Amino acid sequence: MSCQLKNSSTGGISTNYDLLLNYKNAIVGEYVMKIDQCLLALPGTKLEDIQTVFSHPQGLLQSRKFMKEHPLFEGVEYGSTAAAAKKVAQDKDKTQAAIASRRAAKEYGLEIVADSIQQEKNNCTRFIIIGPKEVYTKESNKLALCIELPHQSGTLYRILSHFLYNDLNMTQIESRPIRDETGNTASLLMWRKLRRCGCAECTSRCERGICLYACAWQL
Repeated sequence: MSCQLKNSSTGGISTNYDLLLNYKNAIVGEYVMKIDQCLLALPGTKLEDIQTVFSHPQGLLQSRKFMKEHPLFEGVEYGSTAAAAKKVAQDKDKTQAAIASRRAAKEYGLEIVADSIQQEKNNCTRFIIIGPKEVYTKESNKLALCIELPHQSGTLYRILSHFLYNDLNMTQIESRPIRDETGNTASLLMWRKLRRCGCAECTSRCERGICLYACAWQL
């Protein structure tokens, strides 16, 4: 199965980062998909008929400029863009619309009222491919680590220094809060993407942190 992790216009999808730790899965690949968001409605619907627009939170965020240009539209978050399109088709209400794909329009018999409404024309989303087991091969050239660091001075610096000394290129870093018993942010979860074969060597040297998640795949 696949899971979206980052969008070129809205950034990282933090809830999906957190889900990686809640379930026993591994990243085995990735791909980048161009996303065109469209405003879909019942056939014959005009822009002035629309009052409520349903979509996944990412669909609404990626189309926020279009939504601002139509202040009478009320954006309502929905489980997915496809589910939003299905709801509009089933409700048969011309005051409703959905932000979804051209494929969803075809699937549910809806009309494209406005095309390519995302604010970034080259709007892309990075998906990771998830499997039940880790897959390590000689061709693997990308590694993701999730590390919990102590709430102490210099711990992040000491972890990052290993990437420099091992000639590793870190292409992405994300931080996620962890709450201790008092409710204070005590440490960080770091998400790292490193380009280079054999970069798992550095994980054994991260003695200052606890590695919660690690997997490698081929670009």
